Amino acid sequence: MLPFYALISFILFGGAKLNYAESLVMNVYMLAFMSVFIVPINLLSFFFPNGIISLMEIIFLLSYNMWTYLNFFKDKTAWWVIVKSMISIIAGYFMFQFVSRLVMQWLM
Repeated sequence: MLPFYALISFILFGGAKLNYAESLVMNVYMLAFMSVFIVPINLLSFFFPNGIISLMEIIFLLSYNMWTYLNFFKDKTAWWVIVKSMISIIAGYFMFQFVSRLVMQWLM
């Protein structure tokens, strides 16, 4: 899925003199950092209901994604970077759902 996430950010932020390889590297770092913090959040599911844990994950992922894009594209208008990062998150979510269903159908 990582190449698709990189493609989405490349398409959305391509006008910022960002090539696909740079977008791929940025997304590798973003996903690695998010994965490191999602594991401890998921461990909290032993103590809290799943709804609270899911909300914590969403808040963290959205915040970190926006923060990363804002810091990476400092020369762009902040509100436009936030809008594009939200589009990137939503498009990535739907792409993940689509690919997951394809894989599950292929396996069954």
